[in-house]
Amino acid sequence: MFITAAVLLAAALPAAALASRAPSRSEKHQLRNDVTASKKPSKSVRKGHFKLRGARISTKGPWAKASVIGGGTYSDPFNPVVGLFKHRHGHWKLVALGTSGVGCAHPRAPKSVRKDLKLHCG
Repeated sequence: MFITAAVLLAAALPAAALASRAPSRSEKHQLRNDVTASKKPSKSVRKGHFKLRGARISTKGPWAKASVIGGGTYSDPFNPVVGLFKHRHGHWKLVALGTSGVGCAHPRAPKSVRKDLKLHCG
């Protein structure tokens, strides 16, 4: 009985620690559309030559992140381009794009959101 309770508790802890969630199919489609509508990425990415990987929606605020991997070019797997999105007025907007410090400066995501989405500053 005690062992069963300990196993169930150990299985529940990682889920509670990770508060961000995977996007729904509709949300992922909206994030992808916003990347192509933004002027921040390169022209080939805006034309739709990219993959959106590791998308996460924060449960701490109206924020999301995803790796934007350009097609046909080398992408460093250890230093991916990360897009930061903010949900406003019923739609997502790409507010930052970069390989480091995304969400740390303008626009600065709240600390709880940065922790939730695993965005590291400095």
